[in-house]
Amino acid sequence: MSAQNCQSADWYRLGYRDGYEAAPPNKGSMLNTYTAECAVYAVKPDTDSYAKGLVVGAENRLYWWGPAGWP
Repeated sequence: MSAQNCQSADWYRLGYRDGYEAAPPNKGSMLNTYTAECAVYAVKPDTDSYAKGLVVGAENRLYWWGPAGWP
C-alpha cells in the first residue's frame, strides 16, 4: 500500500472485502500484510474496524455461497 492508501484507508471496507473474498478454508486476513506495509509510513491500521468488516464480509460470503464457499 502507498502512504496515501495507508492514511486514507477505509479499514472496515478492506476487512469486508477480505472476509468476503477469502476462499475456503479461510486463509486468514490480510491485516498482517497491511500492518507491515503501512508501518513503513508510521501508520497503524484500525484493527477494530478491520475485524468488524472481516466478520461481516465472511458472513455475507457464507450467506451467498454456503459453507462450501465459491461455486
